[in-house]
Amino acid sequence: MKLTDTKYMIICGLLLSMCISSYAEIINVSGRVVDKYDGEPLIGVSVCISYSDRTDSIVAVSDINGLFSISLPENQLLRFRYGGFDDAFAVAKSNMLIEMENGCSWK
Repeated sequence: MKLTDTKYMIICGLLLSMCISSYAEIINVSGRVVDKYDGEPLIGVSVCISYSDRTDSIVAVSDINGLFSISLPENQLLRFRYGGFDDAFAVAKSNMLIEMENGCSWK
């Protein structure tokens, strides 16, 4: 039994709509990374996508003003890493302000 053109178009349309809806919307994420205590921008902070299997993938690095900008799927968990500071985690959104805390403890 051969499919008619109308049935073929309906099936293709349904399959295409299912594939498109399974992908998350890509959003532009930008923000600034600063020291929590003095508000100074942090240069060279690694912005990583944090995956459920505990692996990270660096997607951006903050510039001289502490600014970063990336495009990625919405609701993605980001991890911010910088030497001597505690890691910070945040859900991706536009206009982020990340305040990182110094991880050194003086004893």
